[in-house]
Amino acid sequence: MSELDGYVRRDVTDVYVYKPRPNKSKDESEYDGRYEADPHIEKVLMRGNGVTQSKLLNDLIKIQNYYISRVEWIATERLGKGFGFDIEAMFSDPEDCSGFSYLLRGVYELEDDGRLSKRRRPPTKSEIDTVSRVIEQKAKELVRRLEEVRESAAALKVVAA
Repeated sequence: MSELDGYVRRDVTDVYVYKPRPNKSKDESEYDGRYEADPHIEKVLMRGNGVTQSKLLNDLIKIQNYYISRVEWIATERLGKGFGFDIEAMFSDPEDCSGFSYLLRGVYELEDDGRLSKRRRPPTKSEIDTVSRVIEQKAKELVRRLEEVRESAAALKVVAA
């Protein structure tokens, strides 16, 4: 969300963080209502302005080992009309970070004073195509970089053994 080619992240409005229950058994189903001695908060939603700058979010990620599983932000065009795009990205299965999807939720046009409108309109087909292309390009790049890190880590384990 921070490095989309041609866009500047303006504000993060919603962040969902996730931390799977440690030692959760595969056959464990829905919570059965019993008190658990070791409480665990699995999902946290933070909503507002400047969410990624909050100490609470940074503590959850850096200290408590939560990770972002869903996020909504406003990105503005570097060139063009300068419209703001309300984008949401998420993993459908946050436990193993699979099922990545995204949605262009709407567009904020510029008012006469140069500020983004408070009213969000539906995106046009062209806007959806343009933003989708940029998000998919960045997602592919990030997956490639993750695979390179995994390969490097695996090579280090072999050398260390």
